[in-house]
Amino acid sequence: MEWLQKAYAEHETLPNPVLDAVAEDLESEIAALKRLGRLEDTRLAEERLDSVRNTMKEVPHTDRDLNAVGAPTEGAVFVEIDLGSWAESSHTVRGAAKLVNRISEAIESENVGVYAGSATIPESTTLIFYGEDAEALFRVLEPKLVSEPRCAGARVTIRQSGEHREVVLPGRLM
Repeated sequence: MEWLQKAYAEHETLPNPVLDAVAEDLESEIAALKRLGRLEDTRLAEERLDSVRNTMKEVPHTDRDLNAVGAPTEGAVFVEIDLGSWAESSHTVRGAAKLVNRISEAIESENVGVYAGSATIPESTTLIFYGEDAEALFRVLEPKLVSEPRCAGARVTIRQSGEHREVVLPGRLM
């Protein structure tokens, strides 16, 4: 039991925990708790497992071949938001997943690109989008990003072939 609980605690400290591994550890912990007859601890572990599974459902998945939108290096938009692993909790992870879903729907409906993933460091998360025309992709992304409170003050890099430009979205007023 002690090692399973330590494994769970260690996963919680990671900036991007492997949620499948967390769920597997919790399932093992629940089975052990049931064998030991520790019903209250079992209930708490089951609640944590439900939370992890809900988070897993909200993480956007893609089975898309990025080659279908042209060479990924032709156009790219990188959106760096101030939501890093230091701030991560199940609430912020779900919020970021919902943000990505809303933005992805917009660019896919306009057929200008795809969401390709993200990179998270302690201070920030960078959302990565690819498309044939980075400027067209940004024109669709911009109104969505500006309307999202989490994107206030975001730094956006727009790359097309060897050229790039940077934009800082409006920040919050104090």
